[in-house]
Amino acid sequence: MYADESISGTQDYKRSNFMRMIADAMSGKIDLILTKSISRFARNTLDTLKHVRMLNEKEKLKSKINKLIDLSIENAIDRETFLERKEKIQNKINQLNLEQEKLILEEENKQSKELSLNKLKKYLENGKIITEFDKDAFEILVKQVIIGGYDEKDL
Repeated sequence: MYADESISGTQDYKRSNFMRMIADAMSGKIDLILTKSISRFARNTLDTLKHVRMLNEKEKLKSKINKLIDLSIENAIDRETFLERKEKIQNKINQLNLEQEKLILEEENKQSKELSLNKLKKYLENGKIITEFDKDAFEILVKQVIIGGYDEKDL
């Protein structure tokens, strides 16, 4: 079971167990995701579409490879054609895997920036002197104070 308790479902990158579930599904560790409702999967429509599309695409590609293997076993296609088609499909699967890895790295980066900002806030709230430079927190401060405005998307 994958659960992110007391975490808003509006931003997938903040849901570490959700991202772990998606990674497990993409790697083939799980075959089926069941939820009470689509809103329990993700409350952000774009995130829902992005993840569902990736999972569906990977499943379609796996199915194509299985059909290709069947054709090869039945001698309906020659070995060269089989290898060419399999390589094309495998390249598409590799692209999806890279896209998934990129999403996971983005999530880790956003979580790291969020931790840096929270650490800085605690220092400032407690009146402590900051003894080390934190690039992520500094960039967020510059965006807030100098540029004006701050959006959680900037994390």
